[in-house]
Amino acid sequence: MKPYFILTIFLIFKTAYGDIGNLDSRQGNIYPTKNTNISMSREYVYITLKENEINVYAKFWMYNNDKKSREKVGFPADSNCGLNSSLEISNFWCKVNSQKIKVKTKTIKKKIVSRTFKRPWYYWEMDFAANDTTIVEVGYTGYWGEDGFSPTLYFTYLIGTGNTWADSIGYGKIIFDHTNYLSTNFVTKCYYELSPDWDSRRFFQKISRPGINVQYNENTTIYSFQNYLPKKDEMLSISFIDYNSAYIDKFKEYITSLLKCQKQTKEQLYDMKNEILARKGYIFQNEKLLNEYLNKSWYKPKKNICIEDLSLGEFKFYCILAELEKLSKQKF
Repeated sequence: MKPYFILTIFLIFKTAYGDIGNLDSRQGNIYPTKNTNISMSREYVYITLKENEINVYAKFWMYNNDKKSREKVGFPADSNCGLNSSLEISNFWCKVNSQKIKVKTKTIKKKIVSRTFKRPWYYWEMDFAANDTTIVEVGYTGYWGEDGFSPTLYFTYLIGTGNTWADSIGYGKIIFDHTNYLSTNFVTKCYYELSPDWDSRRFFQKISRPGINVQYNENTTIYSFQNYLPKKDEMLSISFIDYNSAYIDKFKEYITSLLKCQKQTKEQLYDMKNEILARKGYIFQNEKLLNEYLNKSWYKPKKNICIEDLSLGEFKFYCILAELEKLSKQKF
């Protein structure tokens, strides 16, 4: 997995992108440019999170308020790491008004000071009818990124390329569906920053962005916005505690502080502990608990599964949760 640095040198993760962007062509290259006649009136993105891969489906309603035009449209295909990089998403496809079209790949070169960086894009040419809406659909497979300084996994969706179109995005909804991965109890809803000497961390509640609403359900995390103009590199992301890490016990203090910041209740800790077993197919002896999981679509009970079947990381995290669960509500 190729790490890269973003915002601060202690956050390391891959990014799977993002909204379609308008492109121009000069000197045999392509790059994003502003379109003043075509706007993104609506976008709908459905991201299905799985343990080993992530499937993304996105649909865009593009309105042309001028005469008919033919435009280059592109989709960033890498991690935007600022370094020379290769394609990091796969199985990319595109449809225009329900018709599948041919997609090409091209590298955008960008010079920063004395260095030239390369960034791959998928791109295609398409017609926009005069004073009409054109529907663009894309789909691809992405992969998890990881934070090198905490036991967390990330997936990020870039909405910043949406600002290459005219006006604000009329309405947008980005759904992260983690039904077949983990429940919202495992979603990290706080961020941390290191002290200047890097010896300690402080946790803070994530600050909501004006204009963007986030909703946490049991199996989905949903971002929505209306008449919103994203910043150039603006992203929406989701991250989870990676309890499969064999070094999870090294982050006990981190996990404790995180769950405390998120005001995780004893009931939620209890649910997290049971979910680790349920995801393996463990058959609970408690009838009420068993029936609760039998009503979940992802639960696949398996005979002869016991706690010894957990991986080393899973077992260590289970023990951390069990220890935290024993603490009184006041102490935790």
